[in-house]
Amino acid sequence: MLEYLQKDPISHIDMLEPLRRGTAEILYDGEDGVMILETRSQIYMISMEQEEKCFQILKHYPPAVYAVHQKNIASALQEQYHFPEFHPCYQYRYPYEALNEEKLTEAGITEKEISQERTPFCQVFEGNVVSERLQQKLGLERSKQMTWWLF
Repeated sequence: MLEYLQKDPISHIDMLEPLRRGTAEILYDGEDGVMILETRSQIYMISMEQEEKCFQILKHYPPAVYAVHQKNIASALQEQYHFPEFHPCYQYRYPYEALNEEKLTEAGITEKEISQERTPFCQVFEGNVVSERLQQKLGLERSKQMTWWLF
């Protein structure tokens, strides 16, 4: 189950963590992708290969905020709903072994997060050079693929 997301865990950290924490409802899980609803934020998170299948699933749900991992699907959603905000971003994952106490403090990672075995991550909008440099300075791993926020 959810093997699709494990193929690129850094790019999908935004979907894997809510699943691990129990704050996600699985709407679709197949060989060609995954769609979840993050229940606390009510954000639909999508990583699917087939645009048509994605829209077949989404037709059962009201338009909302989306985090989409494929540009073609993000663009199609934007075309259909005309969201005022359409932002590409990269995921950054904090590898604990690379973070010393000073870096943990600078990154704002608390002992509580570490003790709960959460994997802290952040998303940086494309072009936010200051934040990109900070994440690099802290030794974070950057996703290969982008995610598009639509809201």
